[in-house]
Amino acid sequence: MMKTGLLVAEKITALTPTLNGMGVYHNRAIASDRQVLYNYKYFFTNLGEGFSAEALDSFFNTLTMLRNKKFKTRADVINLGKLEQNIVLLKSEVNRASIHWMETNKLDSILNFYADETLNVYDESAELKADELFFRNYLQDEILDSEMFHFFGAEKAINIHQKADLSDFDKELSIKFISTILFEIPCLDSFSYNQLRIIRNEFQEHLIPFYKALDEMKTKFETCIMTDENTDSLNKEFDEIVEPYVEFFKDLIGNNIYFQQIANSSTDHKMFQMNISFSTLETLLAVYKNAYVIDNMEYDILCEKIALAKDLNSGTVFFEMAEIPIE
Repeated sequence: MMKTGLLVAEKITALTPTLNGMGVYHNRAIASDRQVLYNYKYFFTNLGEGFSAEALDSFFNTLTMLRNKKFKTRADVINLGKLEQNIVLLKSEVNRASIHWMETNKLDSILNFYADETLNVYDESAELKADELFFRNYLQDEILDSEMFHFFGAEKAINIHQKADLSDFDKELSIKFISTILFEIPCLDSFSYNQLRIIRNEFQEHLIPFYKALDEMKTKFETCIMTDENTDSLNKEFDEIVEPYVEFFKDLIGNNIYFQQIANSSTDHKMFQMNISFSTLETLLAVYKNAYVIDNMEYDILCEKIALAKDLNSGTVFFEMAEIPIE
């Protein structure tokens, strides 16, 4: 899903824990000892494996103390040597784990996008460095950013606002929700970075008219206040703007030689569906809640905070993507 996002977006900020290990892998050669221990906790301790957080913190405190001690006894020197060997072993374990993690998640092909900052991964450790409100404030700023488009991934291609899957409160919000399939695309896991870069360059070149229409759409609908009465008329306007680009994407993807190779290679390859959606800001926050990005308390607080800057019934345009189940 993230790889498809890289094809169509100029830049991406990812809020998924799945990508947190990418920075570990990318910076493994220059990681400080403190970072090595933090990364060890990420790959092992937090999963109930290896050394405990308390043991690692005690180890690092002793290591730092002995390194900084001006007059070391023979016992100190021997002990420091053992600790230095241990930090090398821990670093080796982290490196091995990060390589295995990259291979398992098939992320080698997007590493260079991370390196050149086309892909930015939200750093969960920033919350520890700042305060417990850091993420909430971060998300609030992103939602109020008029140049930002939100992109959600789901396990399977269903309408995440289907009434059968929502609470009574969310069913009411789902009334103010418009969504249509923009395109279908095969799984990109078999592509190398160079192939993804070639496809991305082609997309970026051909999508200029779509980007312009998208900006106009966002400007138009963000000034709308969605009500039960105007939803049908807005739905019609939304479809009139989107419909020409459905055929456009079908041709763009269908005529791409790399996608043709996947289509010709097998009949049971994974396919994904990209929807373009339009809803109120309140519904957008409900989507974040239903995706477990925020909890109920954070949802209520964000609604209250965002309402101070903008009407929660204001429109917003975003994207959803999910795997199409094989029948």
